[in-house]
Amino acid sequence: IVANVIQAIVPAFLGAALDSGIEHGLTPHIWALALGLLALFCVYAVGDTMLSYFGALVRLRTSFDIDRLVGRQVTATGAALGRQTSSGDVSSIVASDSDSIGTFFQRAVPLIGAAISFTVVAVLMLRTSPLLGTIVIIGMPLTAWIVTLVIKPLQSREAQSEVTTITTDTVAGLRILRGIGGEDVFAARYRQASQELRRRGVQVAGTQSILMSLQVLLPGLFVAAVVWAAARL
Repeated sequence: IVANVIQAIVPAFLGAALDSGIEHGLTPHIWALALGLLALFCVYAVGDTMLSYFGALVRLRTSFDIDRLVGRQVTATGAALGRQTSSGDVSSIVASDSDSIGTFFQRAVPLIGAAISFTVVAVLMLRTSPLLGTIVIIGMPLTAWIVTLVIKPLQSREAQSEVTTITTDTVAGLRILRGIGGEDVFAARYRQASQELRRRGVQVAGTQSILMSLQVLLPGLFVAAVVWAAARL
């Protein structure tokens, strides 16, 4: 929160310093603003470093705790596990789901900081110009909402689970498969599931490339709109 709020108020300090320097020259007031900016950047450096450190810590701790809980549950369930879920689902939880949940908690705190800094920016903009403040209050959530619409197709994981299930089942029963000559049947099943996973992966890659482009394009267009409106004023 500290790091994000400092990022939000630095342009206000810069604007005040530029106005003071243009109007009154090199005065004690502009020196005070410069020292204030220096202090803000020092605090920001510490806050941003701590954000990265604790963010990585909470992601790894959460992911590890989930893996440990899954291991305990598998041990407690024993032979009945196969009747309740597939081995592929369990492997997918350990391989990808636990990291996704850990990443969620890592991103949750910056999200709170972004919301608070957004409020600070909105207040500063409203004090500067009600029109600019209104553009920010409406435009930023709208931009974020459009980006989230593109994220939704990226959230499917069933194909990976199916391929993992076939793989683990084949390895577990490899000796029996060789005894009855079933390698070709399982190889065909794996090949079919693998190709389906590849096809879905290509679809996801296309969507992800669009998302990455929109992450640059939409905020850029929004900033351009704010600058244009400010210039018109």
